[in-house]
Amino acid sequence: MARNIFAILDELSAGIQELKQTLAPLSALAGTAGGTGRTAPAKRRRRAKARPPKAVASRPTKTPPTKAPSRKGTRTSKKRTPGQVLHTQYMNALKSLGVGDQARVKKLRAADGPEAAVKLATSLAK
Repeated sequence: MARNIFAILDELSAGIQELKQTLAPLSALAGTAGGTGRTAPAKRRRRAKARPPKAVASRPTKTPPTKAPSRKGTRTSKKRTPGQVLHTQYMNALKSLGVGDQARVKKLRAADGPEAAVKLATSLAK
């Protein structure tokens, strides 16, 4: 029994030496340290210490503007608004459904339109 164990150990060490010789070009490319197959450990960065906040009194105070700037955007047409509302209802109805039910609703929307899809989605959500 003891001879079998030593024979196995000799075969394993011979196999390891053969692997080292085979992988030597790769370790040279990778730049491993000392040919041991291990790379040098990476240096850890230290976290910077948090700086205390500056005193509020040292900052100059700004006077608030007297009038807020007006935001002018593109106006939505009356034709588009109901479509946006319907789309919002559709998306909200889909949120509460599972994946299988969402697929059913999407197929119905492609076939019959968003109104039917919203009706089906709200009935499935209950």
